[in-house]
Amino acid sequence: KQWYQRRIRGSDHFKARIESESVILISRDEVLGRIQSDLDFDILNTKPEWKQMNVLGQIEVVQREEHRQNTLQIPCGMKYIAIPSTMVGGITLFAHKDTENYKAIMSSEEVFLKV
Repeated sequence: KQWYQRRIRGSDHFKARIESESVILISRDEVLGRIQSDLDFDILNTKPEWKQMNVLGQIEVVQREEHRQNTLQIPCGMKYIAIPSTMVGGITLFAHKDTENYKAIMSSEEVFLKV
């Protein structure tokens, strides 16, 4: 038995993932573990992408939920906060040089070639 499950996916499946917004999910436990009373949260609103994603607001929600869980035993809903990332999505394509696939890849205007 194979340790992985093979699936055939169309190009739209990969295109959606490559073109999606680059974010990193930070667990609520990690966020809560790093919060200190002397932190200046205003710095989170100095970069437009952080302000646009309302990172400060996400942190405030996590703090409020934690307080409600500790005082009223109300379960927390927010498991992660999302922060901007500079990662760039991509895929790696392999093809033998003397094949039609190779020719199609190399002639595509959408392929960024890194050798």
